Amino acid sequence: MPPTGTPLTRAPLPAALVVAVLGLALLGRLLAAAPAQAHVPLLEPAEHRGADGAEEGSAFPGAVQVPTPEVSRAVYGTLAPDEQFDAYRFTVDEGVTIPVHILVPADGELSDFRPSFALVGPGIESRGSPPAFIAQALSADASGGGISADTPVMVVTHEPGERSTFFEPFSLERYWEGPEVKAELVPGQSYFLLVWDEGVRSQALPYVLGLGDVERFGFSEALHSVTAVFRLKLGLYGQEEFQWGWFFILLLILVFLLGGAFFLGRRMLSR
Repeated sequence: MPPTGTPLTRAPLPAALVVAVLGLALLGRLLAAAPAQAHVPLLEPAEHRGADGAEEGSAFPGAVQVPTPEVSRAVYGTLAPDEQFDAYRFTVDEGVTIPVHILVPADGELSDFRPSFALVGPGIESRGSPPAFIAQALSADASGGGISADTPVMVVTHEPGERSTFFEPFSLERYWEGPEVKAELVPGQSYFLLVWDEGVRSQALPYVLGLGDVERFGFSEALHSVTAVFRLKLGLYGQEEFQWGWFFILLLILVFLLGGAFFLGRRMLSR
């Protein structure tokens, strides 16, 4: 018992515990962003090459498979200097109309990066003139699965001019908004989504594709998003460079979380 008249004081919380709480708040902000937006993240595989691979029976070998394209999804990819295009492939079980749009990080170094995209597959509205690599692939009739020289191609170009921006809470970045279209898909058919840029690139440049509008964010999608957050911030996708800055930030958060847990445990045991 302290002497009569002496005010009771509490030992100050360890600095590590305070930082641990802040770290938990930051992690919670990151992990809560995707459910709030209901966008399921899909990251292009690390070191993936859009024109690589030997996928037999595909007009665009090496295409990344996109599951359930009608579900609201954000596809994070990069275009490397030695890469002509990125290719994604998907199939729908039922007839559906999906929106597709493209975004670019609002970074001054990317002000001239305006990638185009094209949808290739049965039943969609033909639009624009496809680049040579698409026309050649379709003429070769490599897929044998309904993709041929007569297959419709919807080409969507990223026009010059002012672009509006918005903040995406999942990646904690601001993006320039690109063009958006809607496409009607036929059930049981394969579709390709291709991304390219005519400009000269000295390094891998990032983009985001927005697909679908059906919100489906359950427990499995939440678990997947946890790993996707760290992969995205560390640059562990596509040909993105490893982000050492974020590595040390996340490492410090982990250290303080462990330190805070240690001091909190000692504090509780000493009572």
